[in-house]
Amino acid sequence: MALFGSKSTLSDIVNGRRLPRKAHLYVILRRCGVTDDAVLSAWEDARRAVETLERVSTLPNVLSAREEELGEKISELQSTVESLTSSEHTLREELARERAKAESLEQELRRLRGEYRPTGDPNDRIAELEALLKRERALVDQLRTELQRIVRERRHAEVTIELLLAERHDTQVAISLEDAADLQFTRAEYERREKEDAARELGKLRREVAELRDLLTTYQAAQHDERQTTSAAPLPLPEPRRGWWRRLMGR
Repeated sequence: MALFGSKSTLSDIVNGRRLPRKAHLYVILRRCGVTDDAVLSAWEDARRAVETLERVSTLPNVLSAREEELGEKISELQSTVESLTSSEHTLREELARERAKAESLEQELRRLRGEYRPTGDPNDRIAELEALLKRERALVDQLRTELQRIVRERRHAEVTIELLLAERHDTQVAISLEDAADLQFTRAEYERREKEDAARELGKLRREVAELRDLLTTYQAAQHDERQTTSAAPLPLPEPRRGWWRRLMGR
């Protein structure tokens, strides 16, 4: 039982709800007393044939499901790309503003440093501007890092979309080929049935012609026999008229 994993697996195999694997098949056959290698090989060939048939018969459904799944993933990624693109534009605008602020602070610092005297208030102003500039530069670096991350994610999503589109195209081609194969098979089956129907009709007509020929031969033979019989028998004498008979008797 450990080989099958559970009782339900064995029950599904025995009742025809699941195709067994090779190991399962051999165990069941040997338990049933089948030990001949040729018989086991024949069973395995039949199992592989059924497996191939099931795979081929389910291929259109698998391809259609995959195409639908790819379409959903592509739609999700396209929404993600749109969101990332919007965030990227917002960050670029914010980064441009913060860079402008930082440049303005740098210009103000250069001006104050050029006017700096050892005593007086400008020294406190310079320290304040330096602290503001430091915070602005840190914010610019943070925004630049976030922008780079968003750009990487957007590009990765775009590449993924291209790959998924290519896969969906291949899937659609496979579905088209499968449909064409089904159409070709249907057409071949239709032509085969037409030929079989035509052959049956031709055979029927030939039998009817043969029967008519037999009837004609029989009829012609009967006519020939009747003519021969008629020519061999003596011709009947005409019945004499009453007047002639009386004159003959009167003599």
